[in-house]
Amino acid sequence: MAPMIYGTAWKEADTARLVYEAVKAGFRSFDTAAMARHYNEAGCGDGLRRAAQEGLVSRSDLYIQTKFSPSDDAFADAARYPDIPSQVRASVQQSLERLRVSDATSDAYLDCVVLHSPYPSRDDTLAAWRALSAFVPDHVRSLGVSNISHAELRALLDPPAGVCAPVVVVQNRFAARERHWDAATRALCAARKITYQGFWTLTANAKEWKTADYVTAVAAGAGVSRVVAWYSLMMAMDIVVLNGTTNVGHMREDLAGMSKIEEWMNTSEGQSIFEESVAVLKRRTGTVSEA
Repeated sequence: MAPMIYGTAWKEADTARLVYEAVKAGFRSFDTAAMARHYNEAGCGDGLRRAAQEGLVSRSDLYIQTKFSPSDDAFADAARYPDIPSQVRASVQQSLERLRVSDATSDAYLDCVVLHSPYPSRDDTLAAWRALSAFVPDHVRSLGVSNISHAELRALLDPPAGVCAPVVVVQNRFAARERHWDAATRALCAARKITYQGFWTLTANAKEWKTADYVTAVAAGAGVSRVVAWYSLMMAMDIVVLNGTTNVGHMREDLAGMSKIEEWMNTSEGQSIFEESVAVLKRRTGTVSEA
């Protein structure tokens, strides 16, 4: 998993083209979901296969992450999908087919499947987790969960017997209005060595990254955009960033900007400014360690 993932939500018919362009720009990690209301999972697979067929990447170069969505309309037919395990199995099998990078399906796998949100009932959440765990490690390498509170995550981390696969990824909104920058959940993830992925990092935090002096200092010092500076500061706090740009130029600019920041940090001035800016962001976001 790269520190920046290309997010494919809300791209509809443009998904295949944008995923292909993202690969060409240098992205190697991709996030999608089986939920047709917000994602075009098949389009994501089409874009990845096109890139592979043209020799741009092989399957081993890629990190492919999708989601099982409890509220997915595709599983509304109770006769076909009478319970949570049957819904999970159908969703994952469909994702394996859609997201295969080669024509072969027998060796297809997903790097991570994320439970899109916990169920209102803890028992239902655990039922879904058990069903997802059955795919690990052969067809699914790891599991994650999204849109989860600190209390819900704690409950999932200490499950009853029979729930075997660990939580490897948590994907939540990283925003001031969302549980105060999700500080408690991020601290728990750090303590348990769980990868924290942040989404809506630009939309929900526009006032912060567009005006804050500590973001300006990094952008001006490294000669990058404020967006790139903001992304780099989050990454320095061990947040894996979801980048959903539809602008091909921005795809290249964002990735190239990370290299420019690394070069700038090799100077004593750059390192000092960057570390000071990270410290400011940590204070503002309540970033602490959980015992």
